[in-house]
Amino acid sequence: GDNAVAMRFRSDDPLEVKTAISRYVYDFMAGDITNPAHDFPSYYGAPDICLGQEPKTAIRFVDFYDGAIDIVCADSIDARGDVNLNNIANEIGDAVVFTNYFIAGLAAFTVNDEGQIAATEINGDGIVLTVADLVYLIRVIIGDALPLPKLSPYATTANFMTNGSVVSVDQVIGAAYFVFNGSVDVTLADGAGNMEIKSAVRDGNTHVLVYSFEKGASFTGNVLNANGTIKSIEAADYYGSAYKVSLVPSAFGVKNFPNPFNPATTIELALPVASNWSVSVYNVAGQKVFETSGYNEAGTHQITWDASTQASGIYFYKVDAGQYSVTKKMVLLK
Repeated sequence: GDNAVAMRFRSDDPLEVKTAISRYVYDFMAGDITNPAHDFPSYYGAPDICLGQEPKTAIRFVDFYDGAIDIVCADSIDARGDVNLNNIANEIGDAVVFTNYFIAGLAAFTVNDEGQIAATEINGDGIVLTVADLVYLIRVIIGDALPLPKLSPYATTANFMTNGSVVSVDQVIGAAYFVFNGSVDVTLADGAGNMEIKSAVRDGNTHVLVYSFEKGASFTGNVLNANGTIKSIEAADYYGSAYKVSLVPSAFGVKNFPNPFNPATTIELALPVASNWSVSVYNVAGQKVFETSGYNEAGTHQITWDASTQASGIYFYKVDAGQYSVTKKMVLLK
């Protein structure tokens, strides 16, 4: 039956079938959610009314655990001193796990090897799993030293800007890697100085690397001449520290694609500054058939309109964002 196992015990009547039902039920995030008093059906485990049902005998025998995949971001792990990964750094439990490592090796790390190893970089020298780290951890625990801040995965934010033909950046960059939608012609712009460029079309996208083998080479300002849409950017400074990349349009812009469309189209907003925005769609009779709004930081943002319930024809969409306002036409063809 539902969440039940039929079984026989050798020591009992071989003709008697017993049903093993839930003893405890655990949710991935909430822990124990067992509630035998809940009515049937229930995801809190088998209710008490399942006990003593003839001709089968039900006994609480099985524990159910709800599993899941937890996607962990860099800003929520690898905190200095949180060696046991319980979200509390620089405590006795962290020191116990760390001391066990020196005797038992990586077997002492039972939660996540890579995360726990990274958390042992406590004294800020860039080297993990050292006695020096353990000494500094103990000093922090007893109040003889202050904990060092967590390492940031990024040096700072690099804002890349594009007007559809020129790509520029507001930081000094040692190298950058761009991916453009489709096949795009790209060349170095004036601000790239003596950098080198490599590009090729792969998997339907244009991949571009701007770099240099010269000592001290870097660039800022205008970097690429490229008439295309950027999918992604990676960038680092001259010293090899990664930037957090933000792609900021240099001017307000609106477009929709595909156009004509059936049955859905994507309306893309290019916001040069953070803005409240609204999108309204009208038919040729002036009736509003769709409306949505929101707030976003500077960048490119997309809204999908599903026109499955609308008739074929011409529609107009109006976009208001801060001081900007524009109305454009699109065609639904069924």
